[in-house]
Amino acid sequence: ESVQLAEVEENLALLEAHRGEFREAAQIMGDVIAIEGRTLSVDDPRIAQSLATYSGYFAKINQKAQARQAQERRREIRRTTF
Repeated sequence: ESVQLAEVEENLALLEAHRGEFREAAQIMGDVIAIEGRTLSVDDPRIAQSLATYSGYFAKINQKAQARQAQERRREIRRTTF
């Protein structure tokens, strides 16, 4: 696993989102965040950005609790980095 794999997967999620497949995009972004969690430091801004994208996909499929949870985790990371 590597950061490059996470980037490829994130691009795949973006493609799915452009096709309107937000549920699939969210699932892929979950994988991206898991990879980033294993390969980057816990407070890396790239994880925060991925969480923002993840939250957006959840919002598109009306999964409000998951969207809020991802946004809160993103805020925690941003608080520690800025």
